[in-house]
Amino acid sequence: MSRREQRKAFERWREQTRRAAVADARTLAIDIAAGRDQGLTGYGMGIVLSAGETVWRELDAGYFVLDTYSHIHHHHGWSGNIDRSYEVTDKRWTNHGVLRWLVTNQRLAPRYADGELISIYWVDPGGCQIDLDAEYVILDSHKRTRYCLTGPAAPVIAVAAVSSLHGAHALIDHPGLGPLRARPNSSRTAVGTT
Repeated sequence: MSRREQRKAFERWREQTRRAAVADARTLAIDIAAGRDQGLTGYGMGIVLSAGETVWRELDAGYFVLDTYSHIHHHHGWSGNIDRSYEVTDKRWTNHGVLRWLVTNQRLAPRYADGELISIYWVDPGGCQIDLDAEYVILDSHKRTRYCLTGPAAPVIAVAAVSSLHGAHALIDHPGLGPLRARPNSSRTAVGTT
Protein backbone atom coordinates (compact mmCIF):
# COMPACT_ATOMS: atom_id res chain seq x y z
CA MET A 1 0.00 0.00 0.00
CA SER A 2 1.41 3.39 -0.98
CA ARG A 3 1.78 6.27 1.47
CA ARG A 4 -1.09 8.08 -0.19
CA GLU A 5 -3.35 5.04 0.19
CA GLN A 6 -2.24 4.68 3.80
CA ARG A 7 -3.10 8.33 4.49
CA LYS A 8 -6.51 7.95 2.87
CA ALA A 9 -7.22 4.75 4.81
CA PHE A 10 -6.16 6.48 8.05
CA GLU A 11 -8.40 9.48 7.35
CA ARG A 12 -11.36 7.16 6.59
CA TRP A 13 -10.73 5.31 9.86
CA ARG A 14 -10.40 8.58 11.77
CA GLU A 15 -13.67 9.98 10.39
CA GLN A 16 -15.56 6.73 11.09
CA THR A 17 -14.11 6.63 14.59
CA ARG A 18 -14.98 10.31 15.14
CA ARG A 19 -18.61 9.78 14.12
CA ALA A 20 -18.90 6.65 16.24
CA ALA A 21 -17.33 8.43 19.24
CA VAL A 22 -19.75 11.36 19.00
CA ALA A 23 -22.71 8.96 18.91
CA ASP A 24 -21.20 6.91 21.74
CA ALA A 25 -20.56 10.04 23.84
CA ARG A 26 -24.19 11.09 23.47
CA THR A 27 -25.33 7.59 24.48
CA LEU A 28 -22.97 7.56 27.46
CA ALA A 29 -24.24 10.95 28.66
CA ILE A 30 -27.83 9.72 28.55
CA ASP A 31 -26.91 6.46 30.31
CA ILE A 32 -24.98 8.27 33.06
CA ALA A 33 -27.84 10.72 33.62
CA ALA A 34 -30.31 7.79 33.77
CA GLY A 35 -28.02 5.80 36.09
CA ARG A 36 -27.84 2.84 33.71
CA ASP A 37 -25.15 0.21 34.29
CA GLN A 38 -23.02 -0.34 31.20
CA GLY A 39 -22.43 -4.03 31.98
CA LEU A 40 -18.70 -3.72 31.27
CA THR A 41 -15.76 -5.08 33.28
CA GLY A 42 -12.05 -4.42 33.47
CA TYR A 43 -11.22 -8.09 32.92
CA GLY A 44 -9.86 -7.72 29.40
CA MET A 45 -7.28 -5.17 30.53
CA GLY A 46 -6.46 -6.99 33.76
CA ILE A 47 -7.74 -4.14 35.92
CA VAL A 48 -9.28 -4.79 39.31
CA LEU A 49 -12.14 -2.44 40.06
CA SER A 50 -12.58 -0.72 43.42
CA ALA A 51 -15.77 -0.95 45.46
CA GLY A 52 -18.50 1.01 43.70
CA GLU A 53 -16.44 1.49 40.54
CA THR A 54 -18.37 1.19 37.28
CA VAL A 55 -16.76 0.76 33.86
CA TRP A 56 -18.17 3.17 31.32
CA ARG A 57 -15.99 2.49 28.28
CA GLU A 58 -12.82 0.89 26.96
CA LEU A 59 -11.21 2.92 24.19
CA ASP A 60 -8.00 4.04 22.48
CA ALA A 61 -6.62 7.55 22.94
CA GLY A 62 -3.34 9.38 22.53
CA TYR A 63 -1.65 10.23 25.82
CA PHE A 64 0.62 13.19 26.54
CA VAL A 65 2.06 14.39 29.85
CA LEU A 66 3.45 17.88 30.41
CA ASP A 67 6.84 17.21 31.99
CA THR A 68 9.41 19.55 33.46
CA TYR A 69 12.99 19.10 32.29
CA SER A 70 16.07 20.69 33.79
CA HIS A 71 19.48 21.00 32.24
CA ILE A 72 22.62 23.01 32.81
CA HIS A 73 23.32 25.72 30.26
CA HIS A 74 26.93 26.82 29.87
CA HIS A 75 27.68 30.32 28.65
CA HIS A 76 31.00 30.63 26.88
CA GLY A 77 32.95 33.86 27.20
CA TRP A 78 34.90 35.61 24.46
CA SER A 79 37.90 33.33 25.07
CA GLY A 80 35.84 30.20 24.48
CA ASN A 81 36.02 29.10 28.10
CA ILE A 82 32.92 28.53 30.17
CA ASP A 83 32.11 31.92 31.64
CA ARG A 84 29.14 30.85 33.75
CA SER A 85 26.66 28.01 34.10
CA TYR A 86 23.04 28.08 35.14
CA GLU A 87 20.11 25.71 35.34
CA VAL A 88 17.36 26.00 32.74
CA THR A 89 13.94 24.49 33.33
CA ASP A 90 11.67 23.73 30.39
CA LYS A 91 8.21 22.25 30.14
CA ARG A 92 7.22 20.12 27.19
CA TRP A 93 4.63 17.56 26.26
CA THR A 94 5.90 13.98 26.27
CA ASN A 95 4.07 11.71 23.86
CA HIS A 96 3.32 8.31 25.40
CA GLY A 97 1.60 7.09 22.22
CA VAL A 98 -1.87 5.68 21.72
CA LEU A 99 -2.91 3.55 24.68
CA ARG A 100 -5.92 1.41 25.52
CA TRP A 101 -7.89 3.15 28.31
CA LEU A 102 -10.49 1.92 30.75
CA VAL A 103 -12.85 4.80 31.56
CA THR A 104 -14.75 4.40 34.82
CA ASN A 105 -16.74 6.55 37.20
CA GLN A 106 -13.63 6.75 39.45
CA ARG A 107 -10.63 6.92 37.11
CA LEU A 108 -8.96 6.70 33.74
CA ALA A 109 -6.67 3.67 33.57
CA PRO A 110 -4.37 2.91 30.63
CA ARG A 111 -2.08 -0.07 30.31
CA TYR A 112 1.26 0.48 28.57
CA ALA A 113 2.64 -2.00 26.04
CA ASP A 114 5.12 -3.24 28.67
CA GLY A 115 2.21 -4.10 30.98
CA GLU A 116 2.53 -1.15 33.36
CA LEU A 117 -0.80 0.15 34.64
CA ILE A 118 -1.40 3.70 35.81
CA SER A 119 -4.55 5.34 37.10
CA ILE A 120 -5.65 8.96 36.93
CA TYR A 121 -8.36 9.23 39.56
CA TRP A 122 -11.16 11.74 39.04
CA VAL A 123 -10.60 13.13 42.56
CA ASP A 124 -7.12 14.38 41.51
CA PRO A 125 -7.78 16.92 38.72
CA GLY A 126 -8.24 20.52 39.75
CA GLY A 127 -8.91 21.66 36.20
CA CYS A 128 -10.23 20.35 32.93
CA GLN A 129 -10.03 21.82 29.42
CA ILE A 130 -12.11 20.34 26.63
CA ASP A 131 -11.86 21.12 22.93
CA LEU A 132 -13.83 18.57 20.93
CA ASP A 133 -13.12 20.24 17.60
CA ALA A 134 -9.39 19.80 18.24
CA GLU A 135 -10.07 16.36 19.79
CA TYR A 136 -8.46 16.75 23.20
CA VAL A 137 -9.20 16.74 26.92
CA ILE A 138 -6.57 18.17 29.29
CA LEU A 139 -6.69 17.36 32.99
CA ASP A 140 -4.73 19.54 35.42
CA SER A 141 -3.65 17.61 38.49
CA HIS A 142 -3.33 19.05 41.98
CA LYS A 143 0.18 17.58 41.82
CA ARG A 144 1.07 20.14 39.12
CA THR A 145 0.96 17.55 36.35
CA ARG A 146 -1.03 18.00 33.15
CA TYR A 147 -2.45 15.04 31.24
CA CYS A 148 -3.75 15.31 27.69
CA LEU A 149 -5.87 12.64 26.03
CA THR A 150 -6.31 13.09 22.31
CA GLY A 151 -7.92 11.57 19.26
CA PRO A 152 -11.34 10.69 17.95
CA ALA A 153 -12.40 9.21 21.31
CA ALA A 154 -12.14 12.65 23.00
CA PRO A 155 -15.95 13.16 23.16
CA VAL A 156 -16.39 10.00 25.26
CA ILE A 157 -13.55 11.02 27.58
CA ALA A 158 -15.04 14.52 27.83
CA VAL A 159 -18.45 13.16 28.89
CA ALA A 160 -16.79 10.99 31.54
CA ALA A 161 -14.68 13.92 32.77
CA VAL A 162 -17.60 16.36 33.01
CA SER A 163 -19.82 13.85 34.78
CA SER A 164 -17.10 12.75 37.21
CA LEU A 165 -15.66 16.19 37.96
CA HIS A 166 -18.84 18.31 37.98
CA GLY A 167 -21.69 15.83 38.40
CA ALA A 168 -24.22 14.39 35.95
CA HIS A 169 -26.20 17.66 35.96
CA ALA A 170 -23.24 19.36 34.19
CA LEU A 171 -23.77 17.14 31.13
CA ILE A 172 -26.68 19.43 30.24
CA ASP A 173 -24.88 22.75 30.06
CA HIS A 174 -21.09 22.32 30.24
CA PRO A 175 -19.68 24.45 27.38
CA GLY A 176 -17.04 21.84 26.49
CA LEU A 177 -19.79 19.42 25.49
CA GLY A 178 -21.58 21.95 23.28
CA PRO A 179 -20.63 20.21 19.99
CA LEU A 180 -22.38 17.04 21.23
CA ARG A 181 -25.64 18.96 21.59
CA ALA A 182 -25.89 19.83 17.89
CA ARG A 183 -29.10 18.50 16.46
CA PRO A 184 -28.66 15.67 13.94
CA ASN A 185 -30.62 17.58 11.28
CA SER A 186 -28.63 20.80 11.75
CA SER A 187 -25.76 21.83 9.51
CA ARG A 188 -23.28 20.66 12.14
CA THR A 189 -23.93 17.04 12.97
CA ALA A 190 -20.59 15.85 14.25
CA VAL A 191 -17.55 17.25 15.91
CA GLY A 192 -15.13 18.72 13.40
CA THR A 193 -17.55 18.74 10.47
CA THR A 194 -19.53 21.61 9.02
